[in-house]
Amino acid sequence: MDHQVSARQRRNPPTGQPTPREIKALKAVQDGSPLSVAAARVGMSTTSLGSLLSVVYRRLGIPRSSVHRMSNDRRRMAVNICKREGWWPDHG
Repeated sequence: MDHQVSARQRRNPPTGQPTPREIKALKAVQDGSPLSVAAARVGMSTTSLGSLLSVVYRRLGIPRSSVHRMSNDRRRMAVNICKREGWWPDHG
């Protein structure tokens, strides 16, 4: 079941464990693929994938990208947090 994320949830997602859909999004970008390639891989638009990743980063408390923290760094941080907490699926 695929649900839409409300504007309020995008601004203030609950903290804690990412949803299965958010994990799927992280898995799509963990290898450093451009958003367009990763989005096609999971059947989403590039915009939807980017928005979903932003929600995951906020949920996990990862600060916005800056000159000092690039998007690939945020992806790695999110994957590492999920693995450390036992939320990362070992298969697939």
